[in-house]
Parts: sequence; structure tokens; C-alpha cells
Amino acid sequence: MSKKSFLRIKKRATSFLMIALMVFSLLPVNTVFAAETVEVKLSRGEIALAEARSLGPSETGNSDSLEYSLDGNPDTYTNSNYNDDGVLNGVELAHPQTYTFTLSETMDISKVGVQPRSAGHLTQLDHFSVYLSMDGSDWTPVKENVNVSSADMTYTSFTATRAKYVKLELYAQEGVNCVSTSEVEIYRLEEKVDKTDLKAKIDEAESLDSSIYTDGSWSKLQDALESAKNVYDKDDATKDEVDKALADLNSALSDLVRDGYAKVVGIKQNEDNTVTITLDRKIDSSRMSGIEPGSHWDYDGELSLTSNVIPAEGEFFCDVIVEDLDGKATHHNLYRNVKGEWSVVVEYRFNEEFINIRPQLYIQVGEELREITPLTDYDGLGEYYEVSETLTAPAKIILEGYDLHALSYYFDRNTIVTLIIRQL
Repeated sequence: MSKKSFLRIKKRATSFLMIALMVFSLLPVNTVFAAETVEVKLSRGEIALAEARSLGPSETGNSDSLEYSLDGNPDTYTNSNYNDDGVLNGVELAHPQTYTFTLSETMDISKVGVQPRSAGHLTQLDHFSVYLSMDGSDWTPVKENVNVSSADMTYTSFTATRAKYVKLELYAQEGVNCVSTSEVEIYRLEEKVDKTDLKAKIDEAESLDSSIYTDGSWSKLQDALESAKNVYDKDDATKDEVDKALADLNSALSDLVRDGYAKVVGIKQNEDNTVTITLDRKIDSSRMSGIEPGSHWDYDGELSLTSNVIPAEGEFFCDVIVEDLDGKATHHNLYRNVKGEWSVVVEYRFNEEFINIRPQLYIQVGEELREITPLTDYDGLGEYYEVSETLTAPAKIILEGYDLHALSYYFDRNTIVTLIIRQL
């Protein structure tokens, strides 16, 4: 780049900088620059101190406190001193009445509203002016001589300005010796709250099926969801309100309890020959049924349980017993075949339902295969079979079922029988 070209660029850049400085120098001091913003009415807690230049002389009733103009009730009101001449100890009290508000912190003030006492007292509030200050001494007028012409709230908006103090000067009509107000509102400007995460969580909650959750946990979710939707629909919702609604909704979703018992949705054999299973919901705890392989399971407090060390290969069966959040025990019977493939054989509630694969006994004599009906059901824990007949040929007893480790049998010594057990 030549020196001449460089100088031309530098000159243009300098000119642009000077223009930029000139433009910005024209803007008011303390002006607030914001992207997307919303006006929020100050709560009573955000006004640290409220003072009036004078108050009505009565010691009872609702005309002797500025609090009545901050209570949200238009039927209460605040009067200035209303002696016959509006003068007390040589000081004129009625005009102007002055309200000074000390804010809890520095804020971007953008709007003020004042409401007269009533339609029958419009002469007691004719116009008002608004002043802002950072130190309570140096006041800047932001809106002057705002006319009041009805009993409704009269609002005046102005460029949002940083302030710690707000002062109102209020005037009655000429010849009226009392200034009266029923309500005063102050508004601050803040960046519009991002509700994207709240909306996503609301959609998630609304997509759930109530039939698979307990009534209590579902009711709690609905309460949190209703509150979250109200905050989402509120145009002037604050960041604190959105954050709280999101936190409460997340908590209610986390506390949802599925009706019934947990189900196994994943089984993984680890490199150290432990097994990790994943459940579809949280449980209370796992129960150790012994010290043999696959009998001890550690619960991580979320959705996973991991066993003690099991044989590295070959067929393997284990019964995982857990206590669900309703305090009841559930059995999860798992099986690994010779290929190393894991599957859930059956899951059931102890003493509440029978396993969904009943053990079944068959007898085969020659080509004939007959199913034997059990004589007794031992409280859902097993079945008792009896074959009382003389066999004229070698026979096979075929027993099919799962977890047949508690099997006992007896055959007459004169009978030639082959017992076949099929573990499902």
C-alpha cells in the first residue's frame, strides 16, 4: 500500500470518528440504550422510602399517609395539609404538594402515573411534574406540567433515565387549598426477559401422559405448569419471575413418580464383567439377595444399577430385586445366552402378581406328549406337579420355565425316566 493511499484511508477514518463523536454528543446524559425492553411497575418493596411535603391534619382515617397512594386501592387517598389558608407556621403547604421516593437501587425510570382522589375531587389535582435524581439533591426535570383531566390514572412517559430518586410536584386548581391523590405508579425499563427455556419446558410438561404417573406427583406438576404458563403469558414478567417459574417446573418434572414399577430398558456387560442395567424411572433402592455373582447391585441414585462381578461368558441368569418409590419390591429377571446376548425374561411385583411365564410340565411316552396340570399354586412362588401312573416305556419329563434353581423331583426307582429342563 502506498503512503498516499494510507493517508487517504487514515483521513477518511478520522473524519468518520469525528462524525460519530458529534452524533453521540447530542444525546442526553444517563440515557438508557437497550435492545428489546419492557416497562415494569415498581413494587412497594422497590420503593425504600416515600415522603410527602405535607399531609392532612387528621390523625385517623385514610388521608394522613402517603402509603394510601401506593396500596393499589383507588378508594384510599392522600391529602396535603388543608388548613383554611393552606399555611402552617408561615409556610404554604398546599401548593405544590411534593412526593419524594427513594428507590431500593438505581433503576432506569421511564414512566409515572398519577390518579386523582375521585371524579368529585378533580379540582384537587390539576397537573404534575416529574423530576429524577441520582443523589437526591441535583434534580433533572423529565416531564413538566402534565395535565390531569379525568379520574383515571394519568400516565406520562419519557426517555428511560438512570435514577435513585423520583420526585413529583403536584398542583391543585387555582383557589383550591388541598392536593389529593388516590394512586401513584412508577415504572422502570428493563431488558425483555428471554422466555425460550421456559416455553420449551412448558411444551415438555404438556406432552406428558397423566395416566402413567401417580396422582400426587401429577397434581404438583399441574400447579407448577399453570404458574409457568401465567408467567410466560405475562408481558412484563421479570427475570426473577421467569427464573422461578422455570425452576419450579423443573422441580415438579423431576419429582414425577411413575405409576407402577420401574422397567429395565437397557442391559450392558462391562469390561470388568460387571453388568449395568438402566431403568425407565428412579427407584428407592436395590436389595442384595446374596453374595453370589449377579446378586448384589449398586444403585447410582438416578436410573442405573451395577452388579458385582459375574462369569465372563456362558449362559447366566440373575434376579435383580429393587424397591420402587412406592416402597414395594419388584423382581427383574435377566438372562444371558451362550452368544452373550442379554434379555429381560420377566419383571413382576412380589406377592402382587404372578410371573408372566409360568413353569410348565410335559410328559412324553414314545411319540405321545401330554401337558400336566399343576395340583397346587404356592402363593405365586411356584407350582407342584404329580404324575401318578405306571409307565410301560421309557419316558421323558420335560419342564419349561425360568429360574428353575428351586426345583426338586422324585421318580419311582422302577421307572426309566429322562428329565429335561428347559430354562427360558
